[in-house]
Amino acid sequence: MCQFCGCQAKYHEDSLNHQHHDSNQQPLMQFFTYEHLPPHLKEVSKPFCDMAEKINNNIVDSAEKTAGLRKLLEAKDCIVRAFLTQGVKS
Repeated sequence: MCQFCGCQAKYHEDSLNHQHHDSNQQPLMQFFTYEHLPPHLKEVSKPFCDMAEKINNNIVDSAEKTAGLRKLLEAKDCIVRAFLTQGVKS
């Protein structure tokens, strides 16, 4: 199992150049994983991972796809920080 993202690959070249052996995999996808998070953060992060996987699996690779995934990652990070600092509505 990969130590960086939890996928079934035995290893990746290094953590900075993390790429799955599947040529369809975007390097940004490693940052959408949530298995390592505590349960309350998994719940916040999972929808972003699901959306990223759907985009990655269905949209042809391009600069715009990468930009969109990067913006989705930025949104995920913002929402996780908002959750950590403010919590959820009652």
